[in-house]
Amino acid sequence: MLKQRILNDAFVSHRLIAFRTPMEEWGETIVGYVKELTHEIITIDEINEYGCHIGSSTFKIESLIDIVIDDKTLKCLKYMESHCECLSPQNCITIWGTGYDVKEDL
Repeated sequence: MLKQRILNDAFVSHRLIAFRTPMEEWGETIVGYVKELTHEIITIDEINEYGCHIGSSTFKIESLIDIVIDDKTLKCLKYMESHCECLSPQNCITIWGTGYDVKEDL
């Protein structure tokens, strides 16, 4: 099974993966590292959008859809994970604007 092979490769190589399940709201994606893997379940050590670890979650492998590995977003999250302390939500400020409007704020 291709799905099992992809997950096993991510587990062995400790790669960041992302996926959705029918239980998640549209657009919500689970991101993290495979912590445990059997033929039926997967446990993910999850990270949030700031790269900070948020705990572990377990899913049935048959419910996983849209499995992603090695895309640009995951590479950015991997970088953010290594800089989690300075990129935490408490240290972030949202600047609303477009184009040159935000130049002075930056």
